[in-house]
Amino acid sequence: MNKKRVLYIYFLFLCTVLFLGARFYTVAVNHSSATQVLSGQYTRRLDVAKRNGFVFDRNGKTIDVCENGYVTLVSPTGLSENEIYDLSKKLSEQSCNSQSYYLEKILVGRPFIVETFENVTDENLKSFTKFNEKHDVLCHLLGYRNVDGKGVSGIMQAYEDFLTQYSSAHVFARFVADAKGKIADGTQVEIIDNGYSNNDGLFLTIDLDIQKEVEEICAENLDMGAVVVQDTMSGEILAMVSMPQYKKENLSEYLSSDRGELVNRCLVGYTPGSVFKTVVSAAALSDPNFDPDEKYECKGYIEVCGQKIRCHNLYGHGKVDLNDAFVNSCNPYFIDLGLRLGYEKIVALARDMGVGQYSSINLVRCTEGVLPKSSDEGAVANMSVGQGEVLLSPVQVASIISTCATGVYNKPSVLKKTAVDNNTVYYGTANKKRVLDAEIVKKLSEMLAGCVSDGTGYRAKSDLVFAAGKTATAQSGQIKDGKEVIHSWFAGFFPADAPKYTVCVLCDGNGTQNVHPSEIFKIISETICDIDKKHHE
Repeated sequence: MNKKRVLYIYFLFLCTVLFLGARFYTVAVNHSSATQVLSGQYTRRLDVAKRNGFVFDRNGKTIDVCENGYVTLVSPTGLSENEIYDLSKKLSEQSCNSQSYYLEKILVGRPFIVETFENVTDENLKSFTKFNEKHDVLCHLLGYRNVDGKGVSGIMQAYEDFLTQYSSAHVFARFVADAKGKIADGTQVEIIDNGYSNNDGLFLTIDLDIQKEVEEICAENLDMGAVVVQDTMSGEILAMVSMPQYKKENLSEYLSSDRGELVNRCLVGYTPGSVFKTVVSAAALSDPNFDPDEKYECKGYIEVCGQKIRCHNLYGHGKVDLNDAFVNSCNPYFIDLGLRLGYEKIVALARDMGVGQYSSINLVRCTEGVLPKSSDEGAVANMSVGQGEVLLSPVQVASIISTCATGVYNKPSVLKKTAVDNNTVYYGTANKKRVLDAEIVKKLSEMLAGCVSDGTGYRAKSDLVFAAGKTATAQSGQIKDGKEVIHSWFAGFFPADAPKYTVCVLCDGNGTQNVHPSEIFKIISETICDIDKKHHE
């Protein structure tokens, strides 16, 4: 019994020794902190700079912000009188405040922030680039934020959480302060950079050089409408311009406007007119029973359901085959062709080319595209020439032309990758699908090139660029000032023999248009070729 008692007492003694040892170790480890508390010292934080995630173009150029001077952290520690004088003078020369102002700030002995003209980093200064929002390019795709900073359109809305939370960044300073708030003797200011100096954010497919040039061309030549430039092979959008544009700092002015400045016309459905004949032609060439050389006699009209539908050539084109009808945009031929092909074949191919298959592009909302639900003769006749219920956005028209040029449908995209904390996620083109075989692509390319060289698209012909494309004049069904609003299109690709770029130009009939869309296409194609040459020099 005594032996058990001794063991018990020994066990209690051992536990007590271990406990006291642990306590002494904790006190030793926290000695410096305890000393600081007892002496009135404590840790302070000073916010230096912060920003949302950046938006870049495909080449890493910032789109939504510009560099605007520097935010400089001043750490006035261990300075002699001469050094204080020199530092205050340096700060006054690099900012808008006097030397005496900075002498007082430095003598207080606390870190502080100064906006400087240049990077003045040295032993007591640390400069960080200051970023301001930029509103001079890509306004419709980027979108804007409301007064509360919440994204309400475009990229700003679709990726609000990413830009404001996941890829946002800041810099702050941490220092030990004495009872008077000064930097404690023998301590240094610690700078914590939480991604501020990193290039974190969204990388779009947009090429900023092309975007800026196209915006200038549109400002000079397009009153109301849209232009889309697409990488023909990948489906990536290289430029997107909607006219008229708007200024983000004056949003309230556009709320009562009848010109629709806040509407991104690149993503809105319009009656496509004859550009839809590319779909009908591709559907016909995909039919093994179709003979493209078979002649049809255009008399200047065709009767459908007891009504005459006129050709733009009132005297008729005479006997034409597929190539002749396409190059000269013969409506009776295509109505007859559409009725022979039937509703299902045309609609099926249009859907394979993306019409009605998506309501957003990388989360940016857009029209789905509309095809007629009815398969009666009247609906099919109208659809065959891109009229009636058919509605396509300029982005969808560009995708259709790209598909005709390559045989492969790629869902259009505006987002290339995201990058946060050295973690990069790439976004490849979705829904890649072969739609047309090589022989059909060859025939379509020849027809589209012929439209430019010998047909209705003659205004797009250039001595510098070998282009292919299709014109359209589309009845909208809208009446303005007693007349029907007519939309004009040109959509094509270049070089015609090695497609690289697809361009769709829409002239909205509600605007005052003085330049034909095919002429705008020509200017854009020549400009892009110049940009390409400069990149390769």
